[in-house]
Amino acid sequence: SAILVLDIVAMAFVGIGIANSLNRSYNKTASVTVRAIQLSGVIGTNVEMMIAAQKSVFQFAATNQPAMVVSSHAQFVAAGEKVQTTMQAIEPLLASGRSRELLSAIREAIQAWYPIDTEFRRLLTEGNTAEAGGYSAINVRPIRKTLEATTAELLMIEGQELAEDIRLASAGYARARWLMFGVLALGILVGGASVLSAMTVTRTLQSVANHLTTISREVAQSASHVSSSSQTLAQHA
Repeated sequence: SAILVLDIVAMAFVGIGIANSLNRSYNKTASVTVRAIQLSGVIGTNVEMMIAAQKSVFQFAATNQPAMVVSSHAQFVAAGEKVQTTMQAIEPLLASGRSRELLSAIREAIQAWYPIDTEFRRLLTEGNTAEAGGYSAINVRPIRKTLEATTAELLMIEGQELAEDIRLASAGYARARWLMFGVLALGILVGGASVLSAMTVTRTLQSVANHLTTISREVAQSASHVSSSSQTLAQHA
């Protein structure tokens, strides 16, 4: 009987250890992976805003609306600044080498865009609309394509990492749950104290599972928002 009690206590401690591990996994998922995917969406949305704003600059310049040209360019600058600050925030959160490569490519493309935008606006200001359009097609379009591809891939990679984090945490939760079932079954044989201990751990595990479900729902909503924002920008571009 004493050996059985010791076995149950040992299993309870193992269960508590697994619960603590799952809590750490949840905290990592909530504070790092989810934040990274949210910031990836912010980068992608603001890149789309830069693209739409620069197209508006051209359209308003071609129709001789200088006030709207100024307003559209201000939107371009503001979106670019948002991309820059967001890249600084996301950089320490990126786990994969490919994500860091993509971030570097995005940063280089943004930096290359600014002097091109300056020349583009100079041509428009001087009334060379056709020349500005040709200049944009040759110099700006490749940058836009690079940014659209890299931001989309970055968001995809971070989404995959989130899915993997949730998969690992869910697998750990399932293992711990079966262990707790065993502790409960044995606890019934030797007394209520073991049952109480096992039930406490089980509640902790259930809390972690609920957190993981909440994270999945929030990320799905965030991804839907990013997609909707991009579609809206594309429609107005």
